[in-house]
Amino acid sequence: ECREFKPVTEFYSYPGRSGVMGMCKRCCIRLAVAYKRKRREKRAAYLLAKARLTTEKDPGGAGVGG
Repeated sequence: ECREFKPVTEFYSYPGRSGVMGMCKRCCIRLAVAYKRKRREKRAAYLLAKARLTTEKDPGGAGVGG
């Protein structure tokens, strides 16, 4: 990500040829946070759409058997 030369201690260990990940710790964290935000937004949109469908089917909110 950042394309900077850093000491090996700035990378997470990873079982492979070099023994470290291809991204530094800071870039890994930044990427993980970005993906988490994206997943959270996607889930919120899904739940909102699901709630809208539920209220469209049953506008009174009585439900089944009530």
